[in-house]
Amino acid sequence: MPKQRARREEDKLERREVLLDAARALLATHGYDAHGYDSVKMADVAARAELAKGTVFFYFATKEALFLSLLERELFAWFSDLDERLGEGGRYSGERVARMIASTLAVRPLLTLLLSLLASVLEQNVGVERIVEFKLKLLVRLRQSGVLIERRLPFLGVDEGPRTLLRIYAVVVGLRQLTDPGADVKKALERPELRPLVLDFETELTPLLSALFEGLARAHAARTGK
Repeated sequence: MPKQRARREEDKLERREVLLDAARALLATHGYDAHGYDSVKMADVAARAELAKGTVFFYFATKEALFLSLLERELFAWFSDLDERLGEGGRYSGERVARMIASTLAVRPLLTLLLSLLASVLEQNVGVERIVEFKLKLLVRLRQSGVLIERRLPFLGVDEGPRTLLRIYAVVVGLRQLTDPGADVKKALERPELRPLVLDFETELTPLLSALFEGLARAHAARTGK
């Protein structure tokens, strides 16, 4: 019985991953923007995964629950990548860490899209217990990566790493929305006279994060005299 139960659990986890892969593939097809997210239906996910529609709802009660789980997977994969890069040798500075974060996020348009939808969409129809579960997991990862950032940026005090990552999240969400507007806005911005309003995510994120780190360094110096 224990072996059978374990196998059933493995099957469930495998099917859950298949559904997440299907949702990810559909977003890639429809586009990594809010319109693309709206275009993906639960029935489409089931069809892509070659499963019955009811199977999707067995694992994810709502569309928001499905994409919150996808966000969780993508976000924690990014944290692992960031941790690995923060473990590389060489001299570190605020600018280097800023470039590192910007470059790793720029190649993950799905992640930045889902982050921009987190507070306004994905956490609105999943239930309190699921939100608590996600936040507790997130807190663990913030602390883990936060410690590594504190080691690389000495002007960050103990326990300031996680809060710094939350500040970065706020910057990413705002910039993502500015650099990836709706279809009509994109069309309007093609006009030559409006080109100054066109922003590139990675190009803008790097100096913004560098400025954030510089400000934190100055605040640290003002507090400590160092």
